[in-house]
Amino acid sequence: METYNAQRKRKIPKFAQRWLTDEKFKLWIEPVDTDNTLFYCKVCKKNFLCTSRVSRHANSICHLRNYKNLSANMDNDIDNSHKRKYQSFQPRWLEFDDSFRLWLCEPPSDAKNSSFFCRICNKSMAGDLAHIRRHAECDTHVTYLKNINEVMNMQDVDESSLPFDVRKDIAEIRFRALILDKCISYQTAGAILQFFKNVGKDPNILANMKMEPPKRSIRISNVKCGTD
Repeated sequence: METYNAQRKRKIPKFAQRWLTDEKFKLWIEPVDTDNTLFYCKVCKKNFLCTSRVSRHANSICHLRNYKNLSANMDNDIDNSHKRKYQSFQPRWLEFDDSFRLWLCEPPSDAKNSSFFCRICNKSMAGDLAHIRRHAECDTHVTYLKNINEVMNMQDVDESSLPFDVRKDIAEIRFRALILDKCISYQTAGAILQFFKNVGKDPNILANMKMEPPKRSIRISNVKCGTD
């Protein structure tokens, strides 16, 4: 006659392979290679007898609490990994390639989560030296640099015969080349450009301006500011 212990051992259910494809269990359940009457919970990090019913364990307070804590830790790891992409500008980057000195610089203070700034593309970006090298080889950057070189090498070209849009592009490229050569920040360059837009409303004044102090004292009176 079969003993009680033998009957109990015979009735213990075995691990069911269908649990590995069940949406409720497959993310956290694993079989135990050394004992097919057990299942391993990756959330609770423990073995459990299959007699405890997988569905009951999935809804247990202990499992749900551990699952919540694990999810929170994974979110923190993702956030920290995302933040690690952003690092402060490193002056030593300029030493890896002489061409970097032409366009690579520290990003503006208002450019959040940025690591470097491209003065050619007028763009702040995040990353490390690998990202900088990748940007230097991208089509947009290479095209901008090529245009600058072509315009600066223009000779014996009657620009007055060119269409307005082309003359405007040439002027913008020359202005960009100037601020690159003089290491002028884009914020300052923008202010300078706005100044000359205002002065340029009278082309004669702009054409006759000099980098010299005025030879006479200037007094302005009875000038309306445009508001009553």
